[in-house]
Amino acid sequence: MGLKFGKGSVTILPGVKISLNKSGPSITIGKKGAKLTLGGSGARVSGSVPGTGISYSKKLGGKKTSKSKNTKKTEKAEETSVQAGELNSEPEWK
Repeated sequence: MGLKFGKGSVTILPGVKISLNKSGPSITIGKKGAKLTLGGSGARVSGSVPGTGISYSKKLGGKKTSKSKNTKKTEKAEETSVQAGELNSEPEWK
């Protein structure tokens, strides 16, 4: 059974929030339109034009994301099929 709790963020000062999520705690500084988020996944700067749907976000640094299990399996299968093809094929110079 998973632990659930209500609101994920708490405002400590105007423009400053602390959030708790799966990747750990994070702090967000800024208001609608421009903010900086620092957390377990690194730092992110984001900006938007409120009411228009226009936004921009850029990750500044942090942990490298790992490849998904499916991507790893696909790469391994491709690698195996290439190796098998190399073993069964005759050299081109004959």
